[in-house]
Amino acid sequence: MKFASLKSSSSAKQRSRPLQKPRSPLEVTEILQHIFSYLDEYNMRMSVIHVCRRWYYMNQHIVMRELVWHTTSTPEDFSKFLVKLPGAHRLRWFSQFRGATRNENTPHWEQFVSAVERNCRELQQNPSLQETGAGNSSGKRESNIKSGNTNGPQWGRTYLRELELNGYIQMSKALGDLLPFSNALTRLMISTYFETSVFMDQILRQCHHLLILRFSSLQKGNIRILSPWIPIELQHDSKQPTIFPLRSLTLQGAFVPQSDLEDLLSMTPRLYELKLINLFSENASNPQYNRSRLIEHIETLHLPLTSFHLSHDVWGLMLDEVQEPFMPLKNQLLEWGLWGQELKPSICKDLCLYPNYITSLEIVSNRWTYGHTTKEGLHTFLCVSPHLLHLKVPQMFFALQRLDLHRVDDIPLIDHRLRFNFRYSPPQRNLSIEPGVWACRRLKTLHMGFHRHGDVSIGAAVHGRILFGYLSKVCPDLEDLQIRMSDIDVSLQGGLCLLSRLHSLQRLVIAISATHQKYKKVDLEWMADHPQPGPWQRLRAFSWLEREVVKSGRTHKDSVVTSSRSPERPNSTPSKEHAEERLKVDLMRLGLIEDVGMVIEDMAAVKNFRCWPLLQGISVYRELDYGGELEMDVARLRPGKTIHRLKSRHLV
Repeated sequence: MKFASLKSSSSAKQRSRPLQKPRSPLEVTEILQHIFSYLDEYNMRMSVIHVCRRWYYMNQHIVMRELVWHTTSTPEDFSKFLVKLPGAHRLRWFSQFRGATRNENTPHWEQFVSAVERNCRELQQNPSLQETGAGNSSGKRESNIKSGNTNGPQWGRTYLRELELNGYIQMSKALGDLLPFSNALTRLMISTYFETSVFMDQILRQCHHLLILRFSSLQKGNIRILSPWIPIELQHDSKQPTIFPLRSLTLQGAFVPQSDLEDLLSMTPRLYELKLINLFSENASNPQYNRSRLIEHIETLHLPLTSFHLSHDVWGLMLDEVQEPFMPLKNQLLEWGLWGQELKPSICKDLCLYPNYITSLEIVSNRWTYGHTTKEGLHTFLCVSPHLLHLKVPQMFFALQRLDLHRVDDIPLIDHRLRFNFRYSPPQRNLSIEPGVWACRRLKTLHMGFHRHGDVSIGAAVHGRILFGYLSKVCPDLEDLQIRMSDIDVSLQGGLCLLSRLHSLQRLVIAISATHQKYKKVDLEWMADHPQPGPWQRLRAFSWLEREVVKSGRTHKDSVVTSSRSPERPNSTPSKEHAEERLKVDLMRLGLIEDVGMVIEDMAAVKNFRCWPLLQGISVYRELDYGGELEMDVARLRPGKTIHRLKSRHLV
């Protein structure tokens, strides 16, 4: 009886004890941190920190907190900027004012430098301030996470890790002011309109953790990078060779001593991106750059380069020197860069020979590029390159007729030879332009200008339906779309809403050169964060479509064009070899008002419709109209997502 009683009592205790679930691996802080270490910043920002409070708190010291300042902003905005500055990891500064007296010497710049200096000194004196707020050390943060105490993390101070200066920046003064407090910088990017000088040895001496370095000269300015590049105390240290952690180096419009550049490359064994764009020569008739020697030096170093660009002012080059600038490294490069003036027919032909190697192509220029380069080279390459992911040709204008698969735009098709400015070049009417479907269906980045060869520029509604319909169907995975065109019809008939099909879009920039434009705000309502039901939804009615078709004189013509025009041209389309059957069916409505109607129907069918859920930045503006009505109306629809005008100009 005694043992039975004890057994009964023990069983009762076991029944009263709550069952404990096995602990999930995701509850272990160390395991979580290891998993998070494999994720990039974008996924951390867009997904991870929104899962739960714990994950949000754990990753505040990892996710970059960005701060943007533009010199046209208000004094109230600048006060808020200074308050947030101690907690910012990434800083972007845009200077729109001309002249040094209205740039770095302004009170804004002086207060900014003082705030950076003060924050740096306070962190050095009291390291516990960093990242987690006053009195919260990293050890205490770990203790709070493990104990479940995640009530309201305080954003504390941090060192500046990424710095970007754009516009009218005197680099020598800017770096002189900021370098003493930039020991933690991993990224330094400066784009300037001024002619200025830079001391590379000071940068390498102060910024020990620098991974990405970019100096870019805008328009007619140039940057002189003075010798020596390697700090004097590191030049003769034979016992312990100096290794810089640099991963990416970009110099555009700069005067570069080649011997110093070669010395630096010898000390950067982890460099994967090297872009030397339009290097400046003091004497065009006697250039100081030896292209062959530099490429041979790079080959001997066995650098893990995946992206490479080498070009300098073409007036000092022999023709045979620019024929194949990238061929010696073709087997290891995934990202190829070309200078616009180097685009010869032989290079365009070479590009088409390596469609399986190139995943990224960038063509940089300081002049507009048209004509046979676009006709025979780039378009053919795009039609045979299924693996291309990133295409940046911001200074190249692509003929819209190459996208008009069914000749919906019936204005006479014409072409003309290469011109620096097509607006002032009389076109030739004896060359036809054949359309085609690009093979790069997984394209994620597209920076390009579009124009229409001939006497009529882009601006009609049909032009927008062709362009936006083509991009949204042929390249549905676009994440970064930046285009420049002469004009755009932002009404629903113009087809801008066709871009709502780009569900992965993160950045959209459309620059327009037209000075005047009429539109209704209701036509833009579809792109709002939370669009309100309004007149735009009623436009999906078939009666509206019918009226527009009759008005444009295409009651029967469009259907004939889409069903029969294409098969009659057997030699016109590289698309037949690459386009899937489903895509061909989708493209049958390209350029038609019917395509717009179907998109609006799809919008209305979705409850709480919201286009571009991943959008991070947007700017639709007229280049000659600062703070114009169109730009402001788009900004109101996506608050907090606007890309500053000066930045937009650098992007496209």
